[in-house]
Amino acid sequence: MLARVARWIVPAWLLLPSSALLPPLDLTGLVALFALALSDSAQRRGMPFVVVAYIALIVSRAGIDARQRLREASAMVVALLVFLAGGAALNEHVVKPYFASPRPDIVEMADRGVLPISAQRFYALGTKGDRRRYLNDVLSESRRVELRLSASVRAHWIEETGYSFPSGHSTASMLVATFFLCVGSVTLRGRRAWALLPLLPWAFSVCVARPVLRVHRPIDITLGAIQGTLFGMCAFLLVWMLARPRASPTPEGELSVE
Repeated sequence: MLARVARWIVPAWLLLPSSALLPPLDLTGLVALFALALSDSAQRRGMPFVVVAYIALIVSRAGIDARQRLREASAMVVALLVFLAGGAALNEHVVKPYFASPRPDIVEMADRGVLPISAQRFYALGTKGDRRRYLNDVLSESRRVELRLSASVRAHWIEETGYSFPSGHSTASMLVATFFLCVGSVTLRGRRAWALLPLLPWAFSVCVARPVLRVHRPIDITLGAIQGTLFGMCAFLLVWMLARPRASPTPEGELSVE
């Protein structure tokens, strides 16, 4: 089963570096708003809805009793909390500080003189909060007219002042997509199984939205996606140990999606 899910996901890994071929896109219009919406769907404003929807889809299937539903739901919540929170902490406190890769938007602003200091000095200012306050002050001055950004993108750039490598959004989206593809391929049959199809395109789109917004590079999203896939498979194995999810009987008149 893990090998089958990997066959779907590995081609997405191979496509992500091609985001380097995208030309710089206008960040004042609908493209920017769509990219921001995709990014938000993989964070606190959107991810809970994705998670709750797929947990509900899986545990409401026919053929299992209330105790098994509760066991599976609890196991999925625990596994996702462990790996989403643990993965985010690992990225923010270990991996990103180790590589200390500046975000491309920070480098761009420094190179264009929007930031009056270099990218290296910007990251030496202190905490992420310190850097946000500094960047907000800079972009509130007349220099902001040199950047063609919508107000939403400008606010996003101010928010995203951590290091760049690897992409946390890519890790989170691919973790959740991999996890539910694994659990769903074991438990769902018939029409319900078709609900798994949007997961990989959604996660891939979240990854690509990050370089579109110029807050990550292709290498950031590619390694973030690989990391998220591995975390997602580990989360599935934890659910398997805790709850032993099983397939519901294929409803009469429906075909199993294999």
